[in-house]
Amino acid sequence: MSDAFSKKIQKVFSNIQSTSSPKKDSYTSDIFRNIRWHWKYESTDAGDEVTDLQPCCPNCGGAVARYTDYDNLVIFCQKCDCVLDTIIASEEGYRAAVKSLIVEQVEKRFGRT
Repeated sequence: MSDAFSKKIQKVFSNIQSTSSPKKDSYTSDIFRNIRWHWKYESTDAGDEVTDLQPCCPNCGGAVARYTDYDNLVIFCQKCDCVLDTIIASEEGYRAAVKSLIVEQVEKRFGRT
């Protein structure tokens, strides 16, 4: 096999691999703690950051609401009126935990970025 032909074959396979492998940017939704989360990525000096984190009901896609019951943050669906999660944390702490889970999944699926 000629060297030129071999290089062409390698280039074809390289192109196939690069177009068929999933991209991190396509991973923008998942379910964590019984809530469907949608997000975007924003490039920063420190790398890509998860932004615009939006929760919704995994059952009906409806908007979620939150209220505090003593020390618990209760998250429920406004449309189907079901409780999706109850935790002892602030909303900021909860969102930070979800972002950490997203980063963990990105690293598992796509390697460190």
